[in-house]
Amino acid sequence: MIISGRGPNARTPKLPVLRDQPWPPAWKTHNHKTTHSLRPDVSFLDIPSREPSNTKLLMSLAAFPLAPALTEAFNAKVARALKVGIASETFVLEQQFPANAGAEAADFAAIKATLTATQPCYVLFRSDAGEWALMAYVPDDGPVKQKMLYSSAKATLLRELGGSEQLPKEVHWSSLDEVALAEEQSATARAAELESAMTAVEKLKIEGARLEAIEAAGEKMSSVVGLSFPMTEPAKAGLSAFVAGTTGVLLLAIDKETIVCKASAPAGTPQDVAALLPAAEPCYCLYRWKHDREGVSATAVLFAYFCPDEAPVRLKMLHASTKGAMLQSLPSLGVEVTKSIEGLEVSELTDAELMTLVYGTQREVAATITKAAPKGGRRLIKKKSSEDTAVDLE
Repeated sequence: MIISGRGPNARTPKLPVLRDQPWPPAWKTHNHKTTHSLRPDVSFLDIPSREPSNTKLLMSLAAFPLAPALTEAFNAKVARALKVGIASETFVLEQQFPANAGAEAADFAAIKATLTATQPCYVLFRSDAGEWALMAYVPDDGPVKQKMLYSSAKATLLRELGGSEQLPKEVHWSSLDEVALAEEQSATARAAELESAMTAVEKLKIEGARLEAIEAAGEKMSSVVGLSFPMTEPAKAGLSAFVAGTTGVLLLAIDKETIVCKASAPAGTPQDVAALLPAAEPCYCLYRWKHDREGVSATAVLFAYFCPDEAPVRLKMLHASTKGAMLQSLPSLGVEVTKSIEGLEVSELTDAELMTLVYGTQREVAATITKAAPKGGRRLIKKKSSEDTAVDLE
């Protein structure tokens, strides 16, 4: 009697043993499942296996040989460059370019003229010093299979040609715009290459950090950069009207490297100024603010820089960098600014907020008032300690 279960009297059932069957049984992996057979009349060799096409492709890449013509041209070290392709699982020589002494740039231009926007290839370029470089051209607009093939076979080609000792330099291009000699790549091109590798979030972070640095520096950054643009005739006319007193509000902005007049209006309240401000563009505002201070009529000329969050980053940076030069040029144009304001929201443009920004709060004003010193000056009096007091009492 066989008892199954986990009890103390449980026994392990015995499996039937087949004759002429090798032990352990033959294991076979098929369709990601591991199975084995105890039947000698069943053979797994009859079952077709399904191997992924990518695995088969990568395994075949390791056996890619060099065509005899390519090997001969590479070892001769006479040509300026060799254009290499892949045909019938073999690295073949597609084109050979002669070398002109001292004309690397001209020879490279001739090679670049043969490249297309969709066909990948390799270029073995030899400098005047006799040093080879492996240049892989795999355009983004090319066929997917071709891109996978050429990208995966690059390491094989390098190994077949002798490795890094024979080709110490490697270059990869993904578009015709990137095709250039390393010596010809300027700082702008290298920066563009790095920017293309960044994600959208990384670009936004960099632009945001740069904008915050410029805005934090304020006038100091503007004076260092020294950006200044000419004024258009309408802007000059608006500024002359503001100096004459016929207008009390003047909005200026930068458009195509010139300072233009966005709007102008007679003297009004801060709410009237807020209604004139653009919703998604930065601008400079000259405002002749008429108000009452402690029962006395007063006037202050304010220069405010408004920069909404919805404005393009380039316009923000441009206006922030030009703000200092703008302020420095106003006195020579007849405008004496009482207060320069920056970072004020449109909704905060009120008489009370302007009063705080221009004159400060009551607490700040009281802090600046000090008590007058007594006649003869103040005297330092040493405070008696408790021991001295006890001695005096005795």
